[in-house]
Amino acid sequence: MARTAKTKALRVAPPFTGSIDAKVPAENVELSHYLAETRRWIAYSKASDGKVFFGDGATEPLARRAAGLRTLAHLEGRASGEAEGLSPDDIKKARDELARELAQLRVLVMTSNLPFPDGYPREVVLTELQASREIVLATDERGIIARWTLPTLLFLAGGFANGIIGKGAEKSLELLTKLLAG
Repeated sequence: MARTAKTKALRVAPPFTGSIDAKVPAENVELSHYLAETRRWIAYSKASDGKVFFGDGATEPLARRAAGLRTLAHLEGRASGEAEGLSPDDIKKARDELARELAQLRVLVMTSNLPFPDGYPREVVLTELQASREIVLATDERGIIARWTLPTLLFLAGGFANGIIGKGAEKSLELLTKLLAG
């Protein structure tokens, strides 16, 4: 009898996320990822012009909304003539600068004697950093660049937050944000 009452009560309960299920009009989330190190979600949304915007939050829906709101603000700014992108030369310089920073970060991870946080093994992170660098140099597709570089950089920024590796990852994230928003 108690089991039936419990089952009945569960059926009546409203959905937990019902109030935040609605999408922002420009939200086009291509990746969402939970970072155990920071206990936060990240998401990126791609605008119709190919630019990518990030959001983070305590829950996945909040991260998705934040990314969507940044995308919407960009599209509204572009429609009103306020937003201007980077020139092709500026994009090339930003890609080269990010590639250099990823190479330096790889060397820092490789030579560090610090214990590696739970998550990815060091060898996987090294492989992902190398692949990220090659992708940054090989393509202008911002979605592909974000998909490859973002999870590893966020892992390193969170796992080594107070050290030189964390600072290098944060610098790379700033360069990535500049490149993707440009």
